[in-house]
Amino acid sequence: MGARPQAREAPRSPYGSLAAYFYCSAGGSMFDRLYAARLIGLVSTLALSAACGGDDDGPASADDAGVAPDLATVLDAGDVTDGGMPDLGPEPCSSEGETRLSDCGSCGMQQQTCSGGTWEPTSECLGEGECAPGALDQENTDMCGERQRLCSATCTWNDWSLTEAEGECVAGTSRETDEGCGPDQTKQQFCTDGCAWEDMTACESSCGPLRTAPMDSEEVCVPAGPFIRGDDRETNAPSATVMMSAYVIDRYPVTFRRYRACRAASGCRGDLYSPEAEAEANDDAFLDYPVRDVSYAQAIEFCAWDGGRHLTTEAEWEKAVRGPAPRDNGWTYGDTYECSRWPDGSECGARNPRAPIGSYAAVSGYYIEDSIIPESNQWMSDWYASAYFSHPSSLSDPTGAPAGTQRVFKGSMGGERLTRISQRAPAYPEYRGAFRCARSAL
Repeated sequence: MGARPQAREAPRSPYGSLAAYFYCSAGGSMFDRLYAARLIGLVSTLALSAACGGDDDGPASADDAGVAPDLATVLDAGDVTDGGMPDLGPEPCSSEGETRLSDCGSCGMQQQTCSGGTWEPTSECLGEGECAPGALDQENTDMCGERQRLCSATCTWNDWSLTEAEGECVAGTSRETDEGCGPDQTKQQFCTDGCAWEDMTACESSCGPLRTAPMDSEEVCVPAGPFIRGDDRETNAPSATVMMSAYVIDRYPVTFRRYRACRAASGCRGDLYSPEAEAEANDDAFLDYPVRDVSYAQAIEFCAWDGGRHLTTEAEWEKAVRGPAPRDNGWTYGDTYECSRWPDGSECGARNPRAPIGSYAAVSGYYIEDSIIPESNQWMSDWYASAYFSHPSSLSDPTGAPAGTQRVFKGSMGGERLTRISQRAPAYPEYRGAFRCARSAL
């Protein structure tokens, strides 16, 4: 028998991998896949031609195996779609006049009609999405970062994701902040081109310079803004949001030390109401205690001497104790009465003795200390009127009723009702109490 002819090894062709490339690179729409399939068919024909054409003998020619025809002779490789695929022209069809809906653009649809052997569009591409699947959108952010988003298979943008971290702020903006400042202080900052905050001023009180020493003379700034005044109980009603300008108030009630200085300067006249209080006024052991048994006129006299200030208004005292809106707590520490916190907690066996200022942290207010002190109410400058809170003038920097016979007392010593922040009581000017002073912000 003759020798068995050996199988001829097919030469390797570039077209197999090329076909796979075009199919995998096609878009997600059926229309794109159909074009890819057509391309694969053409490329496969070229691959078979390369494998089977030609002769064993003689020099190779363009039609022999191992020499592939140029793809450009079959396809116009320079005519490609936006997606990077060759434009194969209209898709062929066989049923003249047949119509169909076909994918178009970015997830859109259009009507096509079989005409002259190819599908031809007979409508605009409708219902397109936001983007082409796989498209990448990149941009800089306002805060010196970079972000990108990818178009989904449904032609909608996915969420942005940061590719470069943002800075602190939007370049060119400015702000007032209390970051890095002490209590009641703020500073001005400017956002640099690098999106970082840069100090423009040092930390300072938003009310202007404050008195910070000695301790019993300290002032605090209460910023402008609203607070919740009153509650829905008796003469404390109605509860309302009151707008206040910025003001400065004593951190502590006036002490015997300060009152003694006023007397020495002939700024304060007359004895205190009780012999006990008068004795304490002359005893160095009580210098840091809140002065007591002061009449309304004596309180006014002291504040005028002490830098031309005024006796606190009811609104100034209440905002300084409760704090800014939306705080509406009934007591300094919350909304549940706790008898043992109060200087006069005798109803629960917790009567606390009088003490120097700074000793009543349990009942300190939001901005000020020692909102309640033993054995003393505190004078307010307002005339007392039970219906004043219902008057429109009481909703912006209120100073009390225009006239009356009694002034307002705040800060009673003990009891669930009397120790509420909103609680107010009438007091004739000859009554005796404690007090603190205030002034407008500069």
